[in-house]
Amino acid sequence: DHRRALLKLSRKFIEDGLGARGKPLFAGSSAERMLSGWEEATAAFRIGLEQNLHRRGIERYAGLKERLALIDHDDVIRRTRSRLLDARSGDRLARRIGDAFDAALVDEFQDTDGDQWEVFRKVFTPAPGEDPRHVLVLVGDPKQAIYRFRGADVYAYIAAREEADQQATLTRNWRSTPGLVEAVNSIFGHRPDRSFGLTQIRFEPVEAARDVDESAAPMEVVWVDVDEKATEASVQQAVLDHFVQDVMARRGEVPVAARRQLAVLVHTHRQARAVMRALRHRGVDAVLARGGDIHDSEAMREWRVILRALLDPSNLGLQRRARATRIWGTPLSG
Repeated sequence: DHRRALLKLSRKFIEDGLGARGKPLFAGSSAERMLSGWEEATAAFRIGLEQNLHRRGIERYAGLKERLALIDHDDVIRRTRSRLLDARSGDRLARRIGDAFDAALVDEFQDTDGDQWEVFRKVFTPAPGEDPRHVLVLVGDPKQAIYRFRGADVYAYIAAREEADQQATLTRNWRSTPGLVEAVNSIFGHRPDRSFGLTQIRFEPVEAARDVDESAAPMEVVWVDVDEKATEASVQQAVLDHFVQDVMARRGEVPVAARRQLAVLVHTHRQARAVMRALRHRGVDAVLARGGDIHDSEAMREWRVILRALLDPSNLGLQRRARATRIWGTPLSG
């Protein structure tokens, strides 16, 4: 426990536990400099430890599946890919699968990975020298793949696009107002080949399909002034204060019926709770669309107990704990 605590020791860990008076005293102090050196000294060890734990976790999970004769969704994909790429029987299997279809359409293609693309490519695209037998249509938005939603691999998208015979891009936006479309085009169109971190993913300007009368600015960029010694926490607090003041100043401009449609998008649940508390403190009703991480819920804690009991059926203690849960347990009255 002491060794794990030392690994968690960092400047951010200390800053998060300090109050408004303590943070300025900590900034630039000998303690901060000492922790900075500690982070540098343990960085390589942390990376090595995480890699070792990751490798051991994968090996243990694979051994558990083999012992229990189980496979998961990723195993199905990997095994299918392996069979299709087999030098002796792969072509025959691909043709047998492909004979059942004339065409294939893959929606949300940005959410695929390299193994999935290899399966589609092997079954539905012609080998060198062969005539096409299928129509394969891939529909996706690479700008979403850069965030790796559901394991998305942006390079799989890029590889598939480079092999495509034809490419088409939607040029009309049916959702946003003309002012917002123009603002987005102006910001991201300044450097279209650098907007998303990869030169292979360019920003393509579009036009608005809707004709809406707009009186307010569709987008505003706000700069918050902070000094050079500002910490991440102090910058976030300054942004939050400015936001709440802006909401209070514009509250009268928004019709009562439309106030329920106002949403605040943030990066973390902690920021969402901070925004909610700040608004409520000023008398503005606010709720969380998501109350927190599902892994921290009571139901998830009970599922962990049950899963441990299933993995170790000879452990009577785990069996008793599982039967005491509300998910599995039986009411005393029954």
